[in-house]
Amino acid sequence: MRNLAGVAALTVIAKDAGTWATMSVWRSITTPQILRDLQPFSYPGRRRSGCQKRNVSQPFHESGLARYAVNFVTQSSKLVDVQLAAGFDINSTAQTGYSEGRRVMGTSLTVIRDDLNALIYAPPAASASSKFDISVNDGPTSTIDLRANNPAALTAITKGPLEAEILARIAPGLPGGVSVTCSLDEIDAGTGLRVLRITSATGNNLSVKIRRASSNDLAAALMLGIDQGGVESTRFANHRPVPTATYFRVMRTCWQNCFRQMSRMTLRR
Repeated sequence: MRNLAGVAALTVIAKDAGTWATMSVWRSITTPQILRDLQPFSYPGRRRSGCQKRNVSQPFHESGLARYAVNFVTQSSKLVDVQLAAGFDINSTAQTGYSEGRRVMGTSLTVIRDDLNALIYAPPAASASSKFDISVNDGPTSTIDLRANNPAALTAITKGPLEAEILARIAPGLPGGVSVTCSLDEIDAGTGLRVLRITSATGNNLSVKIRRASSNDLAAALMLGIDQGGVESTRFANHRPVPTATYFRVMRTCWQNCFRQMSRMTLRR
């Protein structure tokens, strides 16, 4: 089974010499970076028939987790064994887990700063949008309150200092020993349009997961977290097998603008 880069990642072997099957790969609709199911099928007339669904919803290549695909499928399936493909190094080209908002801000860093201040600092404290819940590397969930962590409004108008100001309002709410980085990534070169990305900077850099806060929520306004339409990718997401489906592969150079730039007639075709 190959990943999107065409590299062989998994080898699936029938448990019995007389058994053969096909494999379906399913990914979560809300989090396509997460492998949801491996489904080995055998056919009527063979020694075993029907479908065996093996849910592998945890990060696919994280061997310390209970649903690590190699161990979980091998131990629970009556049809197949799964192993890493020969010569495949799961740590090769592994990426850093992150959560990225889908609210596009811009067209200048001054505008972005003012937009963030309008959400976090301009309203009265009771109605400000200043909080979100975060879990780093599947650790405990913490509520981040940017306004409480620093009551002063953002002031920077250049990229590095503004990113540092945002991070300085997030870091105090993280558990001890946990750290992240913040970046304002430009989605189309030269446009000044940017989105906020929060990236793990702890341990194996597995993941960052953001959810709505119970009050004064900022996640929805910035579209942070999958429930708000954001993008979250884990460390080994790029090594997971290609899904058995027709799907839209989101490329880094166009992101959500790919659909916006298509004409109505193109979509109808």
